[in-house]
Amino acid sequence: MLEGGGQIIRTSIALSALTGEEVEIVNVRG
Repeated sequence: MLEGGGQIIRTSIALSALTGEEVEIVNVRG
């Protein structure tokens, strides 16, 4: 598992909620 991967996903979800737009997560597999 990627260290901090969950935090990145949570941050992306938060940004998506704030902006109302879908946020693309890049390099999920590292």
